[in-house]
Amino acid sequence: MNFKIKKYQELRKRVYRRDNYKCVSCGWQPPDIPEDYNGRYALYDYNYSRCLEIDHIQPQSKGGTNCMDNLQTLCSKCNMSKGAKEVDLWQDHKRKA
Repeated sequence: MNFKIKKYQELRKRVYRRDNYKCVSCGWQPPDIPEDYNGRYALYDYNYSRCLEIDHIQPQSKGGTNCMDNLQTLCSKCNMSKGAKEVDLWQDHKRKA
């Protein structure tokens, strides 16, 4: 397996675990989290058409890195609404909506 892919899978697993397998914005969590989860895929719930994703707090397009401090777990719904906004701007936008 490619070293870069393996490293990304391990990072995804660590971020999910740190955030308790929940969206840090809305608290959504998939109903089933496999005990042997290896980080290879996003965690899906097909009944709700939603999954957990890794998000860059400061977007890569604005200089954000792949370090743990810049990564968070968001559900696909929250991640789509955030887009490439920095997290502070996104939270301000959500409060005004």
